[in-house]
Amino acid sequence: MQTELIKDDKKISEQVDERGANIQTDNKKILEQVEEIGKKFDRDGVVSNQVEFDGPCLVPDPQEITPGLDAPLKELRTELVKDEGMQVIVVSAPGGAGKTTLVKKLCADNEIKGTNLHYLLYL
Repeated sequence: MQTELIKDDKKISEQVDERGANIQTDNKKILEQVEEIGKKFDRDGVVSNQVEFDGPCLVPDPQEITPGLDAPLKELRTELVKDEGMQVIVVSAPGGAGKTTLVKKLCADNEIKGTNLHYLLYL
């Protein structure tokens, strides 16, 4: 009985050691990934390896008739062109409220196409 307990104890110790080594390896991989992500940001917190898109927004054409989106489109257009620096504009609303249609209309807007914006990223 005592030898069985010793064998079981040995097995458990080996498994704990093995799992500890696996955890250590996993932690090292996670740390490497975090460091890699950190390298992508400059000291101001801006992603340093941005992708630029040439030409106008590459999104499908919007619907012709979009009731209720004129005011939000005007507000979004104003926000987008008011500052020459880098900015993030978030469009959020419940599903079906017209977020995608609004952004499509913005990309097709002649005022936006005529600006000096280098790129407009549509996600």
